Amino acid sequence: MILQSQAFHGQMRRFLVVVSVLAACIGNSSRANAQVFEQINGPPGPGPFFWVPADIGWYWTPESDVCLASIQTQLRRDFGNLNNNFTFTTTLYTDRPAVGGVALASADWNGATFVDGEWLGGNFEPPVQLTGGTTYFIGMSGWSQALGWAGPNSGAGVNWVGEPVGPPTENLGAGSTHSSSAENPGSFDIQFSEDLIVTDQPVLRFVETAQVFEQVNGPPGPGAFFWVPADIGWYWTPASDVCLTSIQTQLRRDFGNLNNNFTFTTTLFTDRPAVGGVEIASFDWNGTDFVAGEWLGGNFDSPVELTGGTEYFIGMSGWAQALGWAGPNSGAGVNWVGEPVGPPTENLGAGSTHSSSAENPGSFDIQFSEDLIVTDQPVLRFLQTNECVLVGDINDDGVVSLLDVAPFVALISSGGFNPAADINCDGLVNLLDVAPFVELLSGG
Repeated sequence: MILQSQAFHGQMRRFLVVVSVLAACIGNSSRANAQVFEQINGPPGPGPFFWVPADIGWYWTPESDVCLASIQTQLRRDFGNLNNNFTFTTTLYTDRPAVGGVALASADWNGATFVDGEWLGGNFEPPVQLTGGTTYFIGMSGWSQALGWAGPNSGAGVNWVGEPVGPPTENLGAGSTHSSSAENPGSFDIQFSEDLIVTDQPVLRFVETAQVFEQVNGPPGPGAFFWVPADIGWYWTPASDVCLTSIQTQLRRDFGNLNNNFTFTTTLFTDRPAVGGVEIASFDWNGTDFVAGEWLGGNFDSPVELTGGTEYFIGMSGWAQALGWAGPNSGAGVNWVGEPVGPPTENLGAGSTHSSSAENPGSFDIQFSEDLIVTDQPVLRFLQTNECVLVGDINDDGVVSLLDVAPFVALISSGGFNPAADINCDGLVNLLDVAPFVELLSGG
C-alpha cells in the first residue's frame, strides 16, 4: 500500500508539474515580456514578388519546450508597386487543416505596422505552450488582398530569401511549403513543387514569453537628475533559483533637458569587479527603445541560471554619454525613486549602491555616501523563463530538471540522480518516489 500510494503521488506530482508549466505560460500572459526564441533566415532578398496563392504555410519543429507569444516576419517594401498596408493572419496549427490539423492560436497583423525594427506580426492571446521536438504547421493568410501588378497598390512584398545554401538561409524542410486552393481556402492542401524552392525560405522569428520574476520599486519619482559618476550598480539577492533572461529599468523623460537616446550596458557580476567579481552576462540597450510599456533593457544571449539566496551585483554603464546640464541633449533621466519607506519602494540593501571612479572605470569601487540614500532605490525588473528549469540540468546531476525529483540538489555520487534507480533502496524508482532521499523505516 505504501509503494502504491507513493507511486500514485509521484505520478500526480509529475502531472502537476506539467500543469504548472502550462499555467505559467497562460497565467502570466498579461504581464509577460517577449524575447526571441528562434529566428529563421535573414531579411528578405528577392522581390518585389507577392504570395500566390493567397494562403501559404510551413512546417516547424521547435528544438525545446517554448511558451510562444508571437510569430513574426518581414516584408519587402522598397519597390514602387508594393503596398503592404493589408491585414494578414498567422495561425499556428497542430498540422495542416487539409489533413486534420487543429488551430492552436491565431493573430492578425498589418503589413505596414512594425512591432520591432523591420519585424511584423501579432501576439497570441494567450501565449501557447509548445513541446520541443513536435512538428507544428504555420499558416499565413490574407495575401489575396495584395494580388495584382497594376499600380503602386497592387502587391505585398514577400517574406522569403534566396535558395537555401546554408546559414543564415534555412529551408524549413523539403516540401515544407503548402498553399491553399481556390476551392478549399485555408486548407494548405497544395504542396509546392521543389523547383519553387525559394518559397521554402520564409523570414520568420519566433518570440517567447518571459515572466516577471521580481520587480523592485515603482516608476521613477525624483528627477530630472542623471547618473554621476558614469557607472552605477547594486547588490541583488534572488529569493529563489531563477533562469534570468533580462534586467530592465525605467528612465525619466518628462523634462526638457533630458535625452535618453544613448546606448547603455547592463552587466551581471558575481560581485563588484573591484573586489574580484566576475562578469556572468551582459547586454546593451538604448534609453529610448521601449521593450514593454515604459520598460527598457535587452536580453542576455542565453538565459542565466542563478541560485536563490546568493548575492549578485548588477552594474549599469554608459551614463558618461549623458552627463551635463547644458541644453536639451545633456542628461539621461535616472531610474530611481524616493526614500525607501516601504513597498513598492525597496532599498536593495544598506550601502548597496556603488559607482566607478574616473581612474578605475567599471570597477564599482566607490560606495555612495549614506546621505545619498535615494541612489539606492533603482527601478528594476527581473525577467525569467522556464527554459533552464524545463530542459536544463541545474544541479549538473545528469538528469534534465523537468524529470529531476530534486532539480536544485547536487549529489556527490558520480552517477548523479538516475530516475530509473532507487537511491534510498525503498523499492520505488526515483522518478516515482515522492521522497527519493528518505529511507522508509518499514515496508521496504
